[in-house]
Amino acid sequence: MSQAYTKSDLRSILRACNIEIVSETGTDFLCLCPFHHNTDSPAFAASYSKGLYVCYNQNCDASGTILDLVIRLTGRNNFEAMRFISASKLSAEEMLEEELRELLDDK
Repeated sequence: MSQAYTKSDLRSILRACNIEIVSETGTDFLCLCPFHHNTDSPAFAASYSKGLYVCYNQNCDASGTILDLVIRLTGRNNFEAMRFISASKLSAEEMLEEELRELLDDK
C-alpha cells in the first residue's frame, strides 16, 4: 500500500492528534486510545505499513484508516484532514533532531 506519509510522519500525526505513543515495534505504534481514555492499558495500535488503526478494547472497537482517524478526532472533512496530515509532517531536519532527542531521552 502506498502511503502519503512516512513512519516518522505517522508519529507526528499521532502526536498532533494528542495520542500518547507508548511503544513502537517495526512499523506499528502502540498507544493509549483517544476514544476511551483508559490509561491503564494501551490497546490502540496504528500501523504505518497497513495505513490503519484499531483499538483492541472490547468496549471501544474503534478502527479505520489513518485519514479516518484524523477526521474522527478533529472533525475535519476529507480535504481538511489531508491538509492536517500534510501540516503534521516534519521536515527531514526536524525529524532527525526529534529522533536524536528521543535517543538521548532513552539513555
